[in-house]
Amino acid sequence: MTTFLETIAVGPVPIFFCNTNTTMRLKGHCHHAFLTVTYRTTGGSDHGYPSFETTNNALRARIRDLTGTDHPFRDATNETVLRRLWEDLDGWTAVEWLEWGGEYQLHALDLDVLSAHDRIGHDAGATRYHIERLRGAADERGTP
Repeated sequence: MTTFLETIAVGPVPIFFCNTNTTMRLKGHCHHAFLTVTYRTTGGSDHGYPSFETTNNALRARIRDLTGTDHPFRDATNETVLRRLWEDLDGWTAVEWLEWGGEYQLHALDLDVLSAHDRIGHDAGATRYHIERLRGAADERGTP
C-alpha cells in the first residue's frame, strides 16, 4: 500500500495587511503579501476542496474580510498574523462550497510578505511564513 498526502492549494491571493509588532518594538506598518491556502483531502471522498470560481471567490472574500487597513493586527509579529489567519480559516466553510461536496480540511498557509527598504529596516524582498497541520498515521490516505 502506498501512503500519500493529497492537497489542493488556492492562491496566491494578494492581500494587504497592517500590524504593530510590539515584540520587536516596531511601530505600526503595512505589507503587501500573498496568501496561499492549502486544503488536505480527507476521508474516502473522490475529491477534496472544490476549486471553482464561486468557491475561490468566497475564500478570497473571507481573506479580504480578515485583512486590510480596516482590520490591523494589533501586537502581532508576521508569525502571529499567520497564526491568527489560521485560527480564522480553520474549520470555516462558505455556503458556496456546500453544493460541491468533497472531504477536506485546512492543511497549510503560506504568507509571502513583500517588503521594501524603509526606516524600520525591512529587507527589499520577500519572506515566506509557513504554517501547517501536523499529521499522524491516522491522517494519511492510502491506496492499494
